[in-house]
Amino acid sequence: MRPRWRKVIADWWSNLSRFILVTLSLMGGLFSIGIIAGGYVTTLEDMESGFKAISPSDVRIRTEAFDQSLIDYVQSLEGVVAAEGEKMLFAQLQTADGEWQDIIIRVLPEEEQQINLVELLEGRLPQEQEIIFDIHRTIDYGIGDQVTIQTAAGQKRQLQYTGTVRDQTIGTLSGSYFVAPVYGYIAYDTLPWLHQEKHYEVLLVTVDPQLSAEDYKALKDDLTGLVEQSGRYVFTITDLRNNDHPNSGYVRAVSNLLALLGLLSVLLSGFLVYNAMAALLAQQMQHIGILKAIGARQGSIIKMYMVFIFVFGLLALIVAVPLSAWSAQALGQFLGLRLNFRAGDLRLVPFALVIQTVIAIILPQAAGIIPILKASKVSVQEAINSTGIQIDEFGKSRLDRRLEKIKNIGRPLLISLRNTFRRKSRLVLTLITLSLAGAVFIATFNVRASVEKYIDKVTAYILADVNLDFDRNYRINEIEAIAKTIPQVVLVEPRSAATAQLLNDQGEALETVEIWGTPPDSSTIKPILLDGRWIVAGDRNAIVLNEAFISNYPDLQVGDIINFNIKHREISFVIVGFFQFIGNDFFLAYAPIDYLNEVSGNRHKAANYQVVADVSLVEQDREEALARTLDETFRSAGFSIRSASTSKSIRGNATLGLDTMTFFLLIMSGLTALVGSISLTGTMGMNVMERTREIGVMRAIGATDRQVMKLVLIEGVIIGLISWFIGVLLAFPISYLMSYIINMSIFGVTGEFSITINGFIIWLGIVLVLSVIAGLIPANNAARLTIREVLSYE
Repeated sequence: MRPRWRKVIADWWSNLSRFILVTLSLMGGLFSIGIIAGGYVTTLEDMESGFKAISPSDVRIRTEAFDQSLIDYVQSLEGVVAAEGEKMLFAQLQTADGEWQDIIIRVLPEEEQQINLVELLEGRLPQEQEIIFDIHRTIDYGIGDQVTIQTAAGQKRQLQYTGTVRDQTIGTLSGSYFVAPVYGYIAYDTLPWLHQEKHYEVLLVTVDPQLSAEDYKALKDDLTGLVEQSGRYVFTITDLRNNDHPNSGYVRAVSNLLALLGLLSVLLSGFLVYNAMAALLAQQMQHIGILKAIGARQGSIIKMYMVFIFVFGLLALIVAVPLSAWSAQALGQFLGLRLNFRAGDLRLVPFALVIQTVIAIILPQAAGIIPILKASKVSVQEAINSTGIQIDEFGKSRLDRRLEKIKNIGRPLLISLRNTFRRKSRLVLTLITLSLAGAVFIATFNVRASVEKYIDKVTAYILADVNLDFDRNYRINEIEAIAKTIPQVVLVEPRSAATAQLLNDQGEALETVEIWGTPPDSSTIKPILLDGRWIVAGDRNAIVLNEAFISNYPDLQVGDIINFNIKHREISFVIVGFFQFIGNDFFLAYAPIDYLNEVSGNRHKAANYQVVADVSLVEQDREEALARTLDETFRSAGFSIRSASTSKSIRGNATLGLDTMTFFLLIMSGLTALVGSISLTGTMGMNVMERTREIGVMRAIGATDRQVMKLVLIEGVIIGLISWFIGVLLAFPISYLMSYIINMSIFGVTGEFSITINGFIIWLGIVLVLSVIAGLIPANNAARLTIREVLSYE
């Protein structure tokens, strides 16, 4: 083996602890990139393949009661691959403690299921008078138990619990997967046992994927016409042909941010490579001089140290690739449970492997080439005369001179403060690393606050304390009179609803629109207006449209006339405003309740009511008790009620997806912080190494081990505090960028930038702990140096 390669091996061994830190830092960056790239690809692949495997419907038609004969007729149409019926029941499930919780019961088709398949996870599919449940909500029962179901009409029936399933279609329509109640599934023959008619209410159709857009539209028109010719009214027709998994937006939102954090981790590990090589080469200047004196050329020296660096990347790659692949698979399993998809098996993702390999080869070389080139150009005389510690000597800059004038603090603190700024280039790189880590960590909390603030604004459309949803329309004055018999009820405000078709100038249906009727100047709605105004007293055919209309029909303006098909009638409205809700995929509008009831044939009736409770009850956090009282009161009076839910519970469920996202952001920001702490440990180790002789002099004049350790630890804490301050400043633009990405990915809107103090305080505590930990090893090494060792140090 040639002498220079023996020297490389000797350098690795003699600087083992330092280069373990560098390798760990690179490994952290490669691991971050691997788990993000691999996790993103595998998760979206699993989501897409799993969703396709359940044969999701392309067209969903909600109509009046029908049986198998209509399904068979639709099945015979050219271009139709499969057709089947569906029915949903809104009921309540009795919990083990005797309380009732909302449940949606999906009736499985009479014949073998072909569309929107449910995946059996445990047990068996239900037969007559049996039920199975989806895994997205925890219930108090086990397979084999008897559960009690209460229908909207108040009848109670017991069903045997026979299995659990995964239904990936939950959240496909306007409702979110996270706010969905318990889902149960029963056989078609169980309907009479629950006092329900044996018929379907929704027609599900899958079409030939080879159909062109024109042929697909023509087939949809044929389906609508066929249903109407059978004497049934089409309430809604929903186009789901190019649908993604309903929760894929969360994955894209998280992945976009994680990609940013992974890139930061990689760049930060590059800074550490630069710091390590700069310190090593400063220490080995005399070695380089000797090599040149005995004939080594500049190219040979560059080659030797580049190989030295290459090993860092190779070792980091060998460890990071399998570890990140395993973690990406674990990530998929975790997300699969929370985002409702079936995660695949462990596998290497070529895309992630290529990225990791390229980074492992290029990044260390790019980070180390500058100090290597600089050191290789030094003359033999300069190199041999160098001690490695004259560079950036303290006292030359204006900052140094100001630090020298500080007199009113203790000498140990003063020494630590001056030592902090002794190697400014190294300090800057360390501060960049730790400050960016802190900024990302703080930004994660701000992102959560921003999204929560937007959720608060959206839930401001339901400012009431309890939401009553009935199975059919009831007279408004009758519901109000019964509700107000409960002393805690202050206000009862009705809501009516109508499903309409947006019409173009030729009278053709364009979109399915949900129109809500509300009293003018409602006290239970606080809209986010984008243009125009809200519904006010005196309005008749006024309408306010959500942002989906702005995005899809930008020519619409306040004051325009817009036409809808409601109950086979073409109804005109005047646009008085636009409001912001939950993005561009769901068409929603508000109109005066009296006019909407008039055109939909439900005069003085409504199926939904917003109940405002007495302030004292809200202060005691007893809205849930009021909801139960209202539910029992109306059921005992003979009303068919679907659910009585509190606004707090709706909002709480809506944050479940946010919790999953925040969890992973904190993990990745934690990895970034880990790289930053490794950088700080390396910096402190280099600083101690360069001050070996100084420490020896201090020991010779009586400094104790404790005093030496204290100097080093204080220096680390000072660096940590400076990084915290810089991180606080950087957190504002980074928080804004991350909030923008998240809100656009999930809601399709920019949202509103928000700041919370929690992240700043928590990061301050973390950075102080990291600073102390990062300084412990170098401080301990400094304290253990003997006077003989330091005086002989070169």
